[in-house]
Amino acid sequence: MLITRDEFYRRRDDRTRRLAGGSDYHDVPVGIVASQAVATSAVGQIMIIIVTNLMSRWCRVVDLAIPDVDLVSQCRTTRAPSLRSRIVKEMRDADPFGDFGFRDPRPRAVTLSIGPGSGSVIAPDFSVWVDGWDALGWRPSQDAPCISGTPVGFQPAAALAACLGVAAVFKMAVGHSRADQLAAFRWSLWNHCRSGIASSSPVVVSPPDLTSVTLGRLLQIGVGAVGSNVLYLLDLLGVHGRILTVDHDHVEIENLDRSLLFTVSDAIPGAKKVESAASRLRASTLKVDRFVGTWNDLVKTGRNLHEFDLWIPLANEEDVRRSMASNLPPTMIHGSTSTDWAFFLGRHIPFREYCLGCRFPGSYVSDSDLLCSTGAVDVTAPEHPSQQVDASLPFLSAAAASLVVAELLKLTLSGYHRMPNYVEADLRGAMRHPLVLGRQCRSDCRTADQNGTMWQAWFTLIESSRYAHHWQS
Repeated sequence: MLITRDEFYRRRDDRTRRLAGGSDYHDVPVGIVASQAVATSAVGQIMIIIVTNLMSRWCRVVDLAIPDVDLVSQCRTTRAPSLRSRIVKEMRDADPFGDFGFRDPRPRAVTLSIGPGSGSVIAPDFSVWVDGWDALGWRPSQDAPCISGTPVGFQPAAALAACLGVAAVFKMAVGHSRADQLAAFRWSLWNHCRSGIASSSPVVVSPPDLTSVTLGRLLQIGVGAVGSNVLYLLDLLGVHGRILTVDHDHVEIENLDRSLLFTVSDAIPGAKKVESAASRLRASTLKVDRFVGTWNDLVKTGRNLHEFDLWIPLANEEDVRRSMASNLPPTMIHGSTSTDWAFFLGRHIPFREYCLGCRFPGSYVSDSDLLCSTGAVDVTAPEHPSQQVDASLPFLSAAAASLVVAELLKLTLSGYHRMPNYVEADLRGAMRHPLVLGRQCRSDCRTADQNGTMWQAWFTLIESSRYAHHWQS
């Protein structure tokens, strides 16, 4: 599409600019560094690809000290056989006007190191890596992380670490005080526990081998901020399965600041999100079907929705979450973001746990209460001086999507049903303690009524689904 540089940035960055209280952060140079050893590893390439893609969604000047190596097979595309070629393509597709180049970070750049021992002459301001199930992040002035040497790094943990690394750089570029910048973290995606950066988490269950994992048939409602990122990550990780994506909306430039998947060429009049998403995916392992319409439109077709092994609710219009909870669903995994720097993960295993009706009670949840990827802004809009403004945060939706994808892969492991079913992380401050809960259903929830005819009908509908063993255990 034809658009001027000024118009593109005005539309894409409007809410993020309000969050920063100005536009100075746009021109803060960012450096991304990685060693040869990191760049040639699968988890290293995943982190580099996600970090560079996300960085191009808000930062206009990025220095890339990244070796030129071949992509591992799962990250390779027909148009991008090397790491640098994929980086360039995705950054330029996201922002055709940015100053992105392969060079050493300039001295005044805010620098993110991917992996320990970047080899750069510039000391990084923050570093991220993965160790088994754990996503790691630390400042150079803090203790070095304990790396256990686990041979298989859980790739969604690498994705989460990448998102949090971008968040750390964003907070520095915006000018947050050191006390409010991200603290060192070691976040286990097996049980969502936090532990000290210098102590490794015990490995009770080995991360799954993605080459042997098949997710079955998935139903995803919503291809917006979180939904498009879920698809991007499933494709990047080479996950096997078949997924029906459902969305009625179209891609706009305003969507580009928080989606790893959508590009400038997708933001054309009438371009539907499900169609654009399908065209962006390689479909080598993940087979994507699409339905243009809303959840209600899909229900009206009379299609048997219980042919799917798992539902993924990632939309919020037309009270879709409560509607899905009322349609006797199989296992559901859902992720979302808040209006105040937070992102969430939720799970519903039938007959065991709280459902979306428990989490979002009431006859209707308004869109204003469920804005996607936003943060509360302390400045006022010029046209409405007394009104608070909502601003987009580019990394929240991708972080939520990382948690969703992690849960999808963990479903294939025994003992998974004993893990927490609700996680909340707040990036407004240092993010020292994510909230982790095992939520039970409300007393008036239909999940709790195991004596009525509805319960038996529900049981019959989903007893043969791929993940029924988690509630039958």
